[in-house]
Order: sequence, then C-alpha cells, then structure tokens
Amino acid sequence: MEGYLTFVRKTGSVAFDNFVISKGSELDFVESLQVSGEGGKNQVKIGNTLQMVVTFIPPDSSVTVVAWSVKNPDGTDTDKAIIDPVTGLLTALKAGDVRVIATALDGSGVTGYATIHIPTPGYLVTISANYTPDVGETFVVTFTVKDSEGDVDASFNGVITVTASGVTASPGGTYGTVNGSVINGGAFSVSVTFTNGKGSLSLTLHNAADQSISFNFSGIVNPYAGLSVTPVHSAPSR
Repeated sequence: MEGYLTFVRKTGSVAFDNFVISKGSELDFVESLQVSGEGGKNQVKIGNTLQMVVTFIPPDSSVTVVAWSVKNPDGTDTDKAIIDPVTGLLTALKAGDVRVIATALDGSGVTGYATIHIPTPGYLVTISANYTPDVGETFVVTFTVKDSEGDVDASFNGVITVTASGVTASPGGTYGTVNGSVINGGAFSVSVTFTNGKGSLSLTLHNAADQSISFNFSGIVNPYAGLSVTPVHSAPSR
C-alpha cells in the first residue's frame, strides 16, 4: 500500500510535486545544507545576477527542495539584493555584503547560508600615460575607473568633471595645454567622457622638470589620483 504526501509552501502559491511514500517508510530528513554561488563565486556586481546552489547532506535526503531568502549579515532585512525564493537567482542592487539563506522544506527546519559580496562601483581611478614626454609634445592621459575589488568598473559611463593642479611653469612662464586649451596658474578643470569605465584627455607640458599632478574626479568614492611626469627636451635632429 502506498500513499501520497504533498509539500506545499505556506509563503507562496507554489506547490511541489507529490512524493510517493511506501507503507511503513520514514522520511530521510536533511541534516545540513551547503550554500554557494554557482561555480564557487562569492561576489556579484550591482545590476548583475548570481545563481545560488545548494548541496544536501546526506545527498539521498527524501526531500531536496529549499526556499531561498536574503538578509543582511546580521540577519536584518536588506535592500542590497533580492532573490527568487524558488529558483535562488540573486540580483545585486547595492554595494555591501548579504547573507543568502536556504531553508529545507522537509519539515526539518535545517538552514544553510553563504555570504555574498557586492563590490562598490566607482571606487577609485588609476592613471596611465607617457611619463617622459617631450616638452611641448601632446600625449594622452588615460583614466580607468575600478570598483572596490580592483576590477575595471565597466558600468561607469557618462561625463564627469576632472580637476587637476600641480602643473609647473616653464622658464617662459607658460604651463601647457589640456585638450587644446591653455593651462593657467598650473591648474585646470575639464569634462571627461567615460565609456565602460575608461576616459582620457590630451595634455601638453612646457616645463622640462619633474611634475606631480594631482587629479580629482567627481562622482568617485576615492576621488584623488596622482600622475608623476617628467617632460624632457627632445634631442636635436641631425
């Protein structure tokens, strides 16, 4: 003689399939759950998704179905991410850490969790350039926006204000140009367009000496970055 047992989620409208229970048999309850991101991933960028997965111990537990939820690491409600309670697909909304929880639906009350990190976007800027350009030579200064994990923040797009100071004057009293405009007083402010985390400007320096140029980027968590450059006089042609 066989009977049927239907497990129904009380928190939603999803009913799970019938499980055949032989007469005199007992359910093998879940003892523990191991939770992780698919592929072992433990972080996801804002706006992206991460599929959460669960391993049942023992693996031959009678009911291998869980309900998913997401909280702050201290167990309070979070607005940093949302998760599909059935599929376990996590969507990152804000930077920070969240705790993704799986609850076994076999009546055992067993839970497991994993902490997932959501990096801070627009965290800092790195600079690359020709560090020894010729005096009067126009060279490109490239800016790369990175997140708090040091990865290129490809989601950073748009026009931001970049200010700089520290350009030194030549013996003739001139400083140089930025994007073709004259630099006055050793400082300048320009608008720079960023696409997929990268932007640039054109710089020309007139003084053949070590120059430490300090940049400030609007809209960046850590907005300061520096460029050390030493323009040189080009060798005369023969």
